[in-house]
Amino acid sequence: MFDRDGHKATEDFFTFYDKQKKVFENSIMELLKMIKEDSNIVIASDHGLMRIDEYINMKDKEGIVSVKSRYLKTDGKLYLDGFINTKDNIALSYDNRGYFTGGGERDFYSHGGASIEEVIVPFVFARSKTVKQDPIIKEEDVPSSVYQEVLQLDQDTKLRLSFKLNEKERLILAALYEFKNKDISDRDIEKILKKETGSAGLVNAIIRRLIKKLQGDGIDVIQKFAMGDLIMYRFDYSKLEGIH
Repeated sequence: MFDRDGHKATEDFFTFYDKQKKVFENSIMELLKMIKEDSNIVIASDHGLMRIDEYINMKDKEGIVSVKSRYLKTDGKLYLDGFINTKDNIALSYDNRGYFTGGGERDFYSHGGASIEEVIVPFVFARSKTVKQDPIIKEEDVPSSVYQEVLQLDQDTKLRLSFKLNEKERLILAALYEFKNKDISDRDIEKILKKETGSAGLVNAIIRRLIKKLQGDGIDVIQKFAMGDLIMYRFDYSKLEGIH
């Protein structure tokens, strides 16, 4: 619908988008009602539309088999400058020009070719909130595709996360867990990181980001408080048990 109507659009493009938005919102709401609550959803888009700045008449050009507004089909003998010439005899325009063969209506807006709207595909991956609220539920109950990281803290405890941990975040979590419900200072963590990775970096900044990521998954297990000029951290195991 968007593609078909977009090619015919002659009104202001904001008006066109407003019409499409209303139809899309109604359609997507109906679709969402049919999807189970614990589903993961990927929303992707094809190309967009753009106004064509210049049209070129290819009526008398030799070697052209057929003409579309944003690409040309050639006889294989013709090489066109300013185009991407493919092995299957397609010439793709990579600038904002359209092509026609004389007479008839030309597109006011178009898509395709090697334009940026055609080659970049945006998508959104929406994960189920149910999984985030229960990060250590039975593994067989949840598709593995939901998790980006499964951290084995000990023989009986795993953290299943919707994001990937970097090396320092993984070491910090393991160190805090080892001290369960006991305080460990930012300087102690710095020593651990230097020993394991050769550099510590900004420990407090790393842990602040890690806390936010964990909280986004419903895991609020790292406590932070000041003790003089030290920042103290603690892995609150009781919070993990509470989630379970």
